[in-house]
Amino acid sequence: MQKHIKRYFIGYLFQDETFRSYIKNLQQNFAPLRPCKPENIHLTYAFLGQEAEPFIPEIIDILKTIDLPDFNFDIQGLKYFTNQKSEVHTIYLPLTHPSYLLDWQQNLSSKIWAINGYKTPPTWQRRYTPHISIIRPKPHIPITEAEALIASFQELKIEQLHCRGFGLYYKNESGFFTTLYERYI
Repeated sequence: MQKHIKRYFIGYLFQDETFRSYIKNLQQNFAPLRPCKPENIHLTYAFLGQEAEPFIPEIIDILKTIDLPDFNFDIQGLKYFTNQKSEVHTIYLPLTHPSYLLDWQQNLSSKIWAINGYKTPPTWQRRYTPHISIIRPKPHIPITEAEALIASFQELKIEQLHCRGFGLYYKNESGFFTTLYERYI
């Protein structure tokens, strides 16, 4: 049996049952692809990976010192992320967002990078894209298949969703997120 690997991230975990239900209904359009659990629907601010485990106390200390104002955002259509083999590994809802969110994320990232001995995950080399993952195909799928799946959702629009606060989480052995720290300003 494989050992469970904790992959840590800083994000916002959506608690709104109406939004979760909407996502669950949307995911049904993508059967048999693997949906993200509605209880785990979140906005990632920084993916920390398994490398973060020894540095959790320092990361929490950093989170205690930063503020993120509440913000509203809209969603328009669906998009996807690919891996190095040009296979789709995630279908997501892209967010419009206030410009200060990117500045906040960069400030957060630079503070975590500065922790002595912390090795940043390769994903930090990509540009930050605020999004909500809804499908994680296993096995990954070709781009043409993903484009065909999302084509009818380009008119999808959700307006004025609200985000307040952030937390440090990881996915436990049961597949649900465990909260290590949360802050609502």
